[in-house]
Amino acid sequence: MLTQADPSKEKELGAKILPVDYNDPDALVKILEDNEIDTVLSTVQSGDGPGPEISLSEAAERSSVTRRFIPAIWGCQCQPE
Repeated sequence: MLTQADPSKEKELGAKILPVDYNDPDALVKILEDNEIDTVLSTVQSGDGPGPEISLSEAAERSSVTRRFIPAIWGCQCQPE
């Protein structure tokens, strides 16, 4: 689990916790590759807009081991008629 949360919750959650900085794309790529993360299922929700999820999707694309990225943010920009 990539998160900004406290890694001490690993046992409680029953998942390996990998602390990340969503503003550091190079570090995200390294974490994906070092942990051989094949699929990223994003649940990123940020009051700061789509930036963190965009960084994560770009890191997944750059990673040599990540094959799939499933976004949390779905939608499209609609043009006024």
